[in-house]
Amino acid sequence: MVELIGKERKRKIKASGQPPAANHQIGETMFIVMNRIPVNPNYQDVFEERFAQREGQVDQMEGFVSFQLLRPQNPNNPYIVMTTWQTEAHFRAWTDSEAFKQQHGQQSRLPKEALLG
Repeated sequence: MVELIGKERKRKIKASGQPPAANHQIGETMFIVMNRIPVNPNYQDVFEERFAQREGQVDQMEGFVSFQLLRPQNPNNPYIVMTTWQTEAHFRAWTDSEAFKQQHGQQSRLPKEALLG
């Protein structure tokens, strides 16, 4: 079991003011990415703070729908980072972007012993 950390962040579409997920019709496909990140229980607060202080560049990417950080109820289980995209192509554009490289380069701010596995 997991617990949502903070608020789910959704990108709004300017024309309607509604998150993209609200504009999708039932049966429309979205692309969801989930990463499991094993975190040393002694560094959970530091890990969560890193996500709380994110620059939020992903939120500005075309096709981004939402971001969620899920905390495991058992501290020995991994965190889950979940992002939702309008299409796989939108997600791939994010992973190929300079913003992605910059944001993920910040992981070096965590001590090596913070991440397990």
